[in-house]
Amino acid sequence: MRGIVPKVIVGAERRTVLRPASLWLKNEKKELGAHFVQLQVLDEIVAQLDVFMRYAHKIGKADLCDIYERQRDVILAVRKSKDLLYKKPEAQSYAFSDGLYKTLLDQLNLIFKEKALV
Repeated sequence: MRGIVPKVIVGAERRTVLRPASLWLKNEKKELGAHFVQLQVLDEIVAQLDVFMRYAHKIGKADLCDIYERQRDVILAVRKSKDLLYKKPEAQSYAFSDGLYKTLLDQLNLIFKEKALV
């Protein structure tokens, strides 16, 4: 299974990706670069890497913790480069209207509480 299991999983509901998919197909790079779906993807990745990092720390795997922390820091740097997009008023609720995003975060919190803290 090595090499087959993804490091992180990102997803969005169909209605969330219809607009950016349309922009991509039309090669409208400027509009695509300003779409909020990228914030959702970045936030999903950061949330997962953060939970994995905390879990690795909890079970005494400092080497894995360091790997996850470095990967998270790379994504955080990308996220920081999107500060102007995050500051737009519409950005405040972009992902919470997506049920898959909310479910992913809920499950990450549940898994960490049940597995890592026991």
